[in-house]
Amino acid sequence: PSDKNPKILWLNIEKGKQQLIDVQNNIEKIAIPFKSNIKNEKYIPHITIGRIKKVNKNVNFDLSTFLNAVYSGIKIPVKTIYLFKSELLESRAVYSIITQYSLK
Repeated sequence: PSDKNPKILWLNIEKGKQQLIDVQNNIEKIAIPFKSNIKNEKYIPHITIGRIKKVNKNVNFDLSTFLNAVYSGIKIPVKTIYLFKSELLESRAVYSIITQYSLK
C-alpha cells in the first residue's frame, strides 16, 4: 500500500505466483465476450488483509510496522476456486459467486 494514502493492506504471494497469473489470464480470455468494459490492468496475486475507506486527518495512521514486517511463508491448501462477479455501487462493492470449481 501507499504509506501516504493507503486504501488496501495486502500480502504478496511468492510461491505459485505464476500459476495464479496464468489462471487469471485464462479467465480473462474466456470472460471477454461477457464484459462490458475491458481494463488492461496488471493482475497481482495477493491476499487482502484489510481495506481502508477513510483516514481521519487528525489521527496518526502509522503503517510502518505493517510495511516493514517480515512474514513467514505459510501453506494454504486450496480445494475450490470461486469465480465472483463484482458490482460497484455508490456506497460499496457487492460480490456474488457465479460458479465454483473443485480442485483435485
